[in-house]
Amino acid sequence: SDFASLGARHGLDVHARLRPASEIGGDLYDVFETPDGRLCLAIGDVAGKGMPAALVMAVTRTAVRAAMERTKRPDAALANANRVLCSDNPQATFVTLFLGIWDGATGRLVHANAGHLPPLVSSHSLWRRAPIPANIALGIDPDARFEAGEIVLSPNDVLLTYSDGVTEAASAMKVLFGPARLESVVGRANAESAAAVVQAVEQAVDGFAAGATQADELTLLCLRRPAEA
Repeated sequence: SDFASLGARHGLDVHARLRPASEIGGDLYDVFETPDGRLCLAIGDVAGKGMPAALVMAVTRTAVRAAMERTKRPDAALANANRVLCSDNPQATFVTLFLGIWDGATGRLVHANAGHLPPLVSSHSLWRRAPIPANIALGIDPDARFEAGEIVLSPNDVLLTYSDGVTEAASAMKVLFGPARLESVVGRANAESAAAVVQAVEQAVDGFAAGATQADELTLLCLRRPAEA
């Protein structure tokens, strides 16, 4: 959670927010350094809610971190974590997960995605949905393969990842927030910091869902490459 010092070491402005629907849930964000100094970022969502989902996510987090200590490739790390989740999963609980490795010197985010929603990327203040491979979710097929990709952030570019608790937040009239409304919100947001983008989305969701009970976890992880000094 010490985003300022962690990001500064890697030339990155990073901020995240996780708000469970109840006391505990199955969403995850993780920002961590590997023993060899690489910065890894992940966001995930377990199918289901409550304690069972939280336990699966704890296993997922541990498996991903352990895999990243053994490989430099996010696709290989997802394959390793997937085998762990498939080995003892009698309820066939699946996990969507986006995993990236950040290189502050080049602005490259090498990533692999296991069925998670694609990030939104802002370049020169224009937002777009990143064209990334979807791949299968974790915990379904022990032999699944995961395709890697790459996103390059120039100075002042922003990347926003999120869980479906954002786009599927419902109003009191049972209308969903939806991806189009999310893209509109980030397009108007102050993108001068990752925290500002996260706050803008959370406030927009809260305003839209006013009077309705939060039914799912809301998770946001935002990266911004600061302007070069």
